[in-house]
Amino acid sequence: MLQFSFPNQRLPALPSPLLSFDSRKLGSTRIIKLVEEIGKVGTTKILLLGNNKITDSAIPAIVQHLILNPKVFLEELDLGGNNLTNDGAQQLISALQQRNTLNKLFLKGNPEISAENLKGISTLMAAGKEKNKNTTENP
Repeated sequence: MLQFSFPNQRLPALPSPLLSFDSRKLGSTRIIKLVEEIGKVGTTKILLLGNNKITDSAIPAIVQHLILNPKVFLEELDLGGNNLTNDGAQQLISALQQRNTLNKLFLKGNPEISAENLKGISTLMAAGKEKNKNTTENP
């Protein structure tokens, strides 16, 4: 079991299907380290990272270690209330077009993401949800 330690932060241990790091203001550097470790274990289904001051600099790690990682079958990802922009949204769109196990992706509270990009992500999420449903019903 992996245990995380960040100064003045009590964080859950891995493996766990639900990891909540909401409102801990960890910042992108710590989030990058966190998702690297989650990607190694691969058991997390729900990851809550809302309100953590995450910027676009963390998105490549999120994409590599969580979305495109064949060991990880993440179903829900909360990135709401952070500092993501259209650049980060475009990286997410590109990754979700390649591999999408997510049923829910929360981005509310990132005012720099355009309505167009949010619509693109919403469309990909709907298609991914339908694909995931069919895969579960017809393995």
